[in-house]
Amino acid sequence: MKRIVVTGAAGYIGANVCVQLVDAGYEVIGVDRDWNALSQLNLPINRYAYDVCSSKLDDVFWRNGYVDACIHLAADISVPESMSDPLKYYYNNSFGSLNLLQSCVLHGVPRLILSSTAAVYGEGSEAGCKETDILLPVNPYGKSKHIVETMMFDAAIPTGIQVCALRYFNVVGNDPKQRVRDIKWRSKTNLFPACMKSIMEETGPITIHGKDYSTEDGTALRDYIHVTDLVNAHLMALESGLTGAYNVGTGKCYSVQQVVDEFVKQTGKLKWQYGARRSGDPAMLFAITDKIRHMGWTPQFSLQDMVADYIGMIGDSV
Repeated sequence: MKRIVVTGAAGYIGANVCVQLVDAGYEVIGVDRDWNALSQLNLPINRYAYDVCSSKLDDVFWRNGYVDACIHLAADISVPESMSDPLKYYYNNSFGSLNLLQSCVLHGVPRLILSSTAAVYGEGSEAGCKETDILLPVNPYGKSKHIVETMMFDAAIPTGIQVCALRYFNVVGNDPKQRVRDIKWRSKTNLFPACMKSIMEETGPITIHGKDYSTEDGTALRDYIHVTDLVNAHLMALESGLTGAYNVGTGKCYSVQQVVDEFVKQTGKLKWQYGARRSGDPAMLFAITDKIRHMGWTPQFSLQDMVADYIGMIGDSV
């Protein structure tokens, strides 16, 4: 049985990764600084309540013997927060990743799969983001991830560790069997949790920023991907020995209005209003996914699935 260390194991994506790894027969070692969330995972995994920035992180590898791979998901991910507290992002994301990388190299871990982000592309291109594009991140969150990618790919040359960076776009949905619950969803500000908070009458109507884009319905277009499709990309990267950077999205855009309309269709409760565009928001942002599709990965879930599984994760409150 192959042994995999997963950092950020108690997070929304991390918990979904752990579920699928266990299903696939891997021995999972979950690392997360949030013991409360980590202890709530109903999975047969080993657990360590360590911060990736901590000197104790090395204990995970000393205590478990040979590790076949590490999936590194631990990170802070709020763009607005990164603007107001950039040092937190350079410390937790960049230094924490360096600390983990050093442990992996010291203990001879042969593979490292990195959770990266579309934010490394900066404002991107309305023609789509390709892995070969120049990386010009425009906020500390994106910059911190760019630093991580750079140092990991640099380290791979002399050490031989195989590094794969998966650049996520907008990850939504949930495990279709609802074995995962994102206990921090209320603190998030992106579209899906914003819709749910409004549906549950914890906030007022959501605001759709911009109705005058050059798109079919006038609202911005984004690339959303179901978290289970994303997890399957991790499993493929792990089992196929992928190295290098890969975009992970559907390559298909849904408008903000389409997402809102789907929440309305499935709940009958969501109210919205139109507001002004936000500065720097492009009309369209999506992944060119030819590279990872050529390796055999294809997304399976529709927008309807994404919304239904996200609603299911929140529970019976809707």
